[in-house]
Amino acid sequence: MKRTFIKIVTTLVLSLFLSLSSVNAATKLTFHEEGNGNIKSVLHFEDGFIGGLDITLKVDGNINFQKMNLDSKLTSSNFTTKTSYDDKTKELNIVVVTGGVGTSHNLLNIDKDLVLGNILFDTSSKKDISYTIQCGSLTTLDNAWKSHEITPEVEKNNFTYKINSSENQEEDTSSKEESSSTDKNKEQDKEKEENKNTSTTNKNTSTTTTNNNASSNTTTENNNTINNDANTNETDVSKEDEVENKTDEKNEILEENEQEETKTFNLKYILISFAVALLLVLGGYFLIKKKKKNKI
Repeated sequence: MKRTFIKIVTTLVLSLFLSLSSVNAATKLTFHEEGNGNIKSVLHFEDGFIGGLDITLKVDGNINFQKMNLDSKLTSSNFTTKTSYDDKTKELNIVVVTGGVGTSHNLLNIDKDLVLGNILFDTSSKKDISYTIQCGSLTTLDNAWKSHEITPEVEKNNFTYKINSSENQEEDTSSKEESSSTDKNKEQDKEKEENKNTSTTNKNTSTTTTNNNASSNTTTENNNTINNDANTNETDVSKEDEVENKTDEKNEILEENEQEETKTFNLKYILISFAVALLLVLGGYFLIKKKKKNKI
């Protein structure tokens, strides 16, 4: 009797333990990375009804919590929602209560999923940061308003916050701009030095040219007296050439006018001859018609 009783008790304990572990294993908490530091959290239950829940998520890593965007189903319905984050413990607490029983107060969708929403993170670090999200506690309410503490199975909770390459590019561009500005300053300094050198050389050349000009002026005065005599003779020759050119131009104009007159005369002659030919043709045509009519 004692042995049979011990067997019955052990089987009951084992069955209860297996049933509890199956319930816990059936409840899953999954995370999806929809963007850099944008994590979507979803709960899956095997039970068909969840009237409320109280869940605490713990964040591990050098990452900063920004805000929690609850799913539109939770915010649009007449549900009681509350979110809070503790910076010291890095724990995010989410509470959702429907306030009733029945299908209209069920938090689960057709797939028995409860979409909590998106958790947004950022960091002040200049390197990539790895972080994890764990479930600290989970309490649910069933259709009879009884609470159940559940340890869900967490899937894929390790993530990496990647620093954008654009920030590094901005640093590189700023350093390039600084180096280019220094190069420009060096070039400007070189140009200034070259301008100074050229100005000094120009001064030296100007002094030499003034001396050369003074000596050349004396020679040019003597040459001008000789050139004046030659210019008087050249003016006389140029006047004779102008007279000859004018007479040549008049002759060319007369020849052009004669050519135009001959062209107009030829056109008149052609038009008159063409008109006469038309009259003859028309006259012959009418005479032939009259003869045909008389024969008829």
